[in-house]
Amino acid sequence: MKPVKFIQSFHKKHINQSGIIIGGGLSLKKLLDNNYPFNKLDNYITLGLNVSFKFINTDYLLFSDTYIWNNYHKEIKELNIPVFTNLTKDDKRIKYPFPNDIIHIYSNNSIFFPLIKGDIRCNNSGSSGLSLLHYFGIKKIYLFGFDLIVTNDNIKNFHNEYDDKKKEKKLVECNLNSFYINLKKIIELLNHKYKVEVISCSENSRLNKIIPYKSPFELF
Repeated sequence: MKPVKFIQSFHKKHINQSGIIIGGGLSLKKLLDNNYPFNKLDNYITLGLNVSFKFINTDYLLFSDTYIWNNYHKEIKELNIPVFTNLTKDDKRIKYPFPNDIIHIYSNNSIFFPLIKGDIRCNNSGSSGLSLLHYFGIKKIYLFGFDLIVTNDNIKNFHNEYDDKKKEKKLVECNLNSFYINLKKIIELLNHKYKVEVISCSENSRLNKIIPYKSPFELF
């Protein structure tokens, strides 16, 4: 990883630029299967969430789950991009020590404390990513893989990296509903108070009820 230690180094670093956040929804699988040219998104600041780095190269990575670090710490340490987390070094769930170049965004009560001046707390990686790009100064944010849906087969991710921690479908649906409510609040705050435009690039996303949809192939 690149040797950057403090979150303050990134405040308004990408002011007025456009950004992309790579989530984990099922719509990503279709893009990957069809060889979507992620490498042509050079005009955007890209932020990957959680295990997205295993499939797509991005400018930054954010993870907010002890499971991610405990299972992929070796791969994350090999990345040559800035990596952010809200996890604390003294979290007893952490099995492996953090290297000095992990950039910590400290939280209260194990909930990501947002960089949007503390107006609303984020309860998922997606809303945390929105908050982080706002901190960077990004003014237009495109969301990839923000589907917030689960199939009848209890699948909600484009990958199977989390298969060993699967939950019952009803609990997954409950979690996704909570994430949707939180994302809606964060997006409305970004839109109305900070004049940040948020656009969905997932055709079947629940968020398409509240934000515009744009085909990912229109971004070039």
